[in-house]
Amino acid sequence: DLYHALWLRPEHDSARLLLLQVLSAQNRGEQLVVLLRDYLRFRPEDESARLQLVHWELKLNHSAEAWDLLAPLAESKPVNASVLHLLGKLAHLNGQRANAEAFFAQAFAIAPPPAEALPEAAIWLSRQGRAGEALKYLESYLKTHPRDTQTLVSAGILASQQGQAAQAIAWLEQAQKQAPGQRELSKYLGLAWLKQGQKDKARSELKLY
Repeated sequence: DLYHALWLRPEHDSARLLLLQVLSAQNRGEQLVVLLRDYLRFRPEDESARLQLVHWELKLNHSAEAWDLLAPLAESKPVNASVLHLLGKLAHLNGQRANAEAFFAQAFAIAPPPAEALPEAAIWLSRQGRAGEALKYLESYLKTHPRDTQTLVSAGILASQQGQAAQAIAWLEQAQKQAPGQRELSKYLGLAWLKQGQKDKARSELKLY
């Protein structure tokens, strides 16, 4: 039938790719995940499809499923840097700091991170004393994800530490609008205002902490 013609026959890869692009453009993640999972049952060797499925599993917050898909690829040769970066991301999200640091260290020795791993990779870089590089990655991520609250906070903190108080305040205020009432956020915003010499605004924020 049409499904098998599109999905399982290599000579119809272009048609399959077109269907995936249409579903992706329509943001139909749940449907894409079902189709890709089914496809990989027949063609488990297709690493590109596996990574695409990981991308959508992450967008749908299916971290356990993403980990199960990626873990076998970590043993492949040559090692895929994107796989290692994504494993670092998942380890970070699961609170496995030592594993995250090991994956990111290995990955950065090969290549920069893919877009979906930028925030977590930036956190790793900042812990290695590479705050300026980390901030560039966060800025890049915010260009396509301008309302990602956690990334706004991380970028604001790093910008403040790098002496970019005005930019830090802009990001932190945006984060505060999206997630009001976070005491930790008030602390960082207050410290950024203090670096700007705005003592009244700093005091106003810090008393909320």
